Amino acid sequence: MQQIRVGTLRFSVDGVMHAIAGSFTLNLGIPKREAVTGMDGSHGHKVTPRPPFIEGDVRDRADLDVATLLALSDVTVQAELENGKAWVFRNCIQTGEGDMNPEEGTIAVRFDAESAQELT
Repeated sequence: MQQIRVGTLRFSVDGVMHAIAGSFTLNLGIPKREAVTGMDGSHGHKVTPRPPFIEGDVRDRADLDVATLLALSDVTVQAELENGKAWVFRNCIQTGEGDMNPEEGTIAVRFDAESAQELT
């Protein structure tokens, strides 16, 4: 039997499931590392903190209040993959620009968190 490695994503905000479209990206707050160089060569590297985040496109539906979705703060976001991996993002604020695509019926969202944890 083959092990599932990718596939279905379930996405919820404060326990409310949302229909999603396309791909999602997440980061558990891994710092960004960059080389620092000068005219004379390498000077080492720098580390820049980044907030944990999850972002992607939510599918619009008749009962979705878009303005409320885009104004969410202090919420918990969970994401679960078909392969059993799951993450929780705590104390999130919606920081995406909220671009809407009427042709596809999608709204771009991004939730920055104070903390994130892989559950599996």
